[in-house]
Amino acid sequence: MPIGRADGLLATACAMSPSNFKTGSRTAARNGACRSWMRPRGRRDDFVDSYFKHAKDNQVVVILKAREPARIMIAIGAQDRWHFQLAQRWIVQYSFYINDRNWGRMFVRICPYLPFSARVCLNQHHWLAKRMRSEGIDFKQCSNAFLRCSHPHKLQELADSLTAHHLLSCGQKWLACLTPFFKESERKTCGCQHRLFFSQVEYCDNLIFHRRRTGSIGPATAGCQPHHRPAQQDHHHLRS
Repeated sequence: MPIGRADGLLATACAMSPSNFKTGSRTAARNGACRSWMRPRGRRDDFVDSYFKHAKDNQVVVILKAREPARIMIAIGAQDRWHFQLAQRWIVQYSFYINDRNWGRMFVRICPYLPFSARVCLNQHHWLAKRMRSEGIDFKQCSNAFLRCSHPHKLQELADSLTAHHLLSCGQKWLACLTPFFKESERKTCGCQHRLFFSQVEYCDNLIFHRRRTGSIGPATAGCQPHHRPAQQDHHHLRS
C-alpha cells in the first residue's frame, strides 16, 4: 500500500491504546492492504518470501504478530499519587514487512505500549541492488552477496556513498507512518519522535566457490588455495 494509505488505515483505528493498534492491523488486513499473521513456525524471512514477489513500491506486505519481551511504561499508584515506571513485560508486538521504494525489503517492529519502542531492520545489499538497477548495471544477487557485476568499481562507489542520512530518512518515514499516536505539530515542536541508534552492524567477506570437487575434505574441495591474513590486516580500513 502507498504510505498515505497505510497511515490512513492505521491512524483511523489507532488511538493511544494497544487494543486499538491491534484493531488497526486487523482493519488493514481485512481491507486487503496486507496480510496479518501470528508468529509463524521457522524463519520469518522464509515465511514472507512469497508475499514479496509481486509487492509494489512503498507497500506494507505482511504484518506478523508475536509475543515478545519489551520495556514499557506502567503507572504506579492511584488517583493523584502515581508515577510512570519502566518495566519488562511480555507483550504482543507487530512486525511490518515493507517493500520500500529506495531500500527494498525491510521490516519495522513496533511495540504498541508507551514509549512505543521500535526496531528498524534495513539491508544495504537491497539498497545497492535498487541503485544498480537505476544505473542500468547488470548484476546477479544471491541473498547478501553479489555473484556478478558488470561494473564492480561503480558498485564500490555506490556502496561508499551510503550515509547515515539514507538510514535516518527511511527509518523516520516509516516510524511516523506506523506510530500514528502523535500529531505532526507534536512531532516537530515537542520532539515526539523516535531517536535511532545502531544496535547491530554486520561486516563480512563473501567467499564464492566456482568449482565443486568430491573426495577429500580440505582446500582442494573448494578448488582454490587458502590464503590467511590476520584480522587486523583484513579489516584495517574499517577502523577510524
